[in-house]
Amino acid sequence: MIMNTRDIEVLNMQFTLIPILARAWNKSYHELSDMFTKYDVLGYIDVCYEKYNSTGVAANLI
Repeated sequence: MIMNTRDIEVLNMQFTLIPILARAWNKSYHELSDMFTKYDVLGYIDVCYEKYNSTGVAANLI
């Protein structure tokens, strides 16, 4: 499977958020994985990528 630039950037954004949220919310990676699955967070990031990417990680954690 060949990923296009957008797919790579979405994946990078998803990987970037995991440790940031683990620290901010004091959650384990396992707990985050369960939450991400339950609420389809990774799918939401994919759908909202353009809007999210324009404001950056820090602005979206407020």
